[in-house]
Amino acid sequence: MVASLQQAHAQNLCDRVSQIKHVPHKDEPVDDAAYNAFIKAGRAALPCLIAKVTDTRKMRDPRSAPGYAGIETRVGDVAYFVLTDIAKIDPVEMLPLEVRKYHKAEGILVYFRFVQKKRNRRWLQHRLETWYRSS
Repeated sequence: MVASLQQAHAQNLCDRVSQIKHVPHKDEPVDDAAYNAFIKAGRAALPCLIAKVTDTRKMRDPRSAPGYAGIETRVGDVAYFVLTDIAKIDPVEMLPLEVRKYHKAEGILVYFRFVQKKRNRRWLQHRLETWYRSS
């Protein structure tokens, strides 16, 4: 009963990804109710965040990092960054090796270039589902 209530809360919470206004750099505290609710939900929020990775609706970039010309932030991107914050993993860790090798030179732009293709978003989602089941 408690587990099912937590899952229902996490699913309702997932509808709030697009409301996130600020994703911190590293572990700094932020005054963002939506983001903080995800952090508080912790691991219970991971399945719905994984499901959101393929959501390509545009939203304002809540990161404090500069944007990239021609690249628009999507709900799925924010879901992915929140997921990596909760799981305490580097955002490039889940990307294919052939993409990760450019991270040192290009930074997180490698992620954004990778997910520009819809099939790559689905690939990432599948990789996250596999990772979640095994963790």
